Amino acid sequence: MSNLNVALLSEGFRHVGLNVGIDFTLKEWDKRKQKKTKEIIKKRRLLLSPQVGFYQHKQNHTALLTSVELGYLRQRKNRPWSHLWAIGFGAFTQFNSGTTYVVQEDGSIVAQQLASRTYTLPSMSYAVAYDMSSKITCYAKSTLGYKMAFNTFFSIVPLLEVGAKIHFKNR
Repeated sequence: MSNLNVALLSEGFRHVGLNVGIDFTLKEWDKRKQKKTKEIIKKRRLLLSPQVGFYQHKQNHTALLTSVELGYLRQRKNRPWSHLWAIGFGAFTQFNSGTTYVVQEDGSIVAQQLASRTYTLPSMSYAVAYDMSSKITCYAKSTLGYKMAFNTFFSIVPLLEVGAKIHFKNR
């Protein structure tokens, strides 16, 4: 386990929630490039990141997102900026706000508690991060998800995260 990620999560810049995840480093290596006057060393990492998040769309639904991302991180040695590209797969559950009614087999109408819908959510992400210290990195991440089996088609879900990575090991 490398990092604990805690971030504000928003869907469409308006519906705010929280996202928590953990980064596991699968592989780490350095890439060296010789320039005319110096050698440039670039850090590379392959990460696996399980995450859980939620946000609330007032008077409509509360969403719960669970996903796993496979990411590729690039950073130049002795530079504070890093870039991450990731693909993910997860589940997106919407819990309806208010009262939802269900028609029973006998034709009666009954109120349903915690009415919800769950969708498959493949996604693509890009993040940029800045190392504040050896223990904390601030980041901004944009994710584009695809709610599949949404009304017999799909729906695009734009997500934005702004948060911090807390490192368990010094970088």
